[in-house]
Amino acid sequence: MESPAAFKAGDSYFWIMSNKTGYRANDNEYASAPSMTGPWTNRGLSAPAAARTWLFQSTFVLPVVGTSGTGYVYFGDHWQNTDDQTGKATGKTNSLATLVVQPLVIEGTKASMPKFYPSWKLDIAKGTWSP
Repeated sequence: MESPAAFKAGDSYFWIMSNKTGYRANDNEYASAPSMTGPWTNRGLSAPAAARTWLFQSTFVLPVVGTSGTGYVYFGDHWQNTDDQTGKATGKTNSLATLVVQPLVIEGTKASMPKFYPSWKLDIAKGTWSP
């Protein structure tokens, strides 16, 4: 695995990572543990299967602590040399890579991005987000 993004949410530690497939898009996976030293449990995919994590891979997760809770913001690299439909290399340069920012849903030891949001709102004061 590559592109690790480790963070703590509640009483659990999480580690989101990408499979090694060169510059081809793939499904990101995650694991959780009660401490950074483990034991780590593989929890599966962070986005729906075959979505290839919407053609990005994990970079880091930012907890946003507010008055109503803590929201988790996922940042991922979106490589420009991958065709958005097929996931195959296009020959474009990686210097055009951008960051994709998505809300990450945490429920106990589960982390997910059940849907891609082209646009969403983050209330930093409250620590919440909405579509």
